[in-house]
Amino acid sequence: MVDYLSTIEKGLIIENPKIVLPWNLQKKELFDKFKDINTVNENYYTIKIVLAGINFVNCAGLHFEKEKLTQIDLFDDTNSCTETAVGKIFDSNQSVLENLLGKPTRNKLLEKLKEVDKQYKWQFGHITIIHKLWDRFGIEEVLKVYINS
Repeated sequence: MVDYLSTIEKGLIIENPKIVLPWNLQKKELFDKFKDINTVNENYYTIKIVLAGINFVNCAGLHFEKEKLTQIDLFDDTNSCTETAVGKIFDSNQSVLENLLGKPTRNKLLEKLKEVDKQYKWQFGHITIIHKLWDRFGIEEVLKVYINS
């Protein structure tokens, strides 16, 4: 099992391609480190990845501001689960994350009309990881890494 916490101050351990994605990644370095980059716009790129122990993620969306990495969206681009199953799957995925990252620093359950959002947050120095379930265009599971300068 990969010890994500051992490198949390330096970057994200990616199993395939085998690399530690540095939090201070500059946009110009992206193309040296990865092949098969999908350009969504001039500040957002997606790459296929494998994270050891986190099998519900197969893609990373990299957000850049002023040429510097500021946020990573981790997601499954083949996700095809139904809205009724997503809550149970989310809870299972949360257990996986807690085994790897420890207990979250915040557990928030909000109820709004017919919408239920669950949000778990970890804070590691200048890195914030948020795992949440929300209703944007249907129920969606989100795993985000924020790099706070």
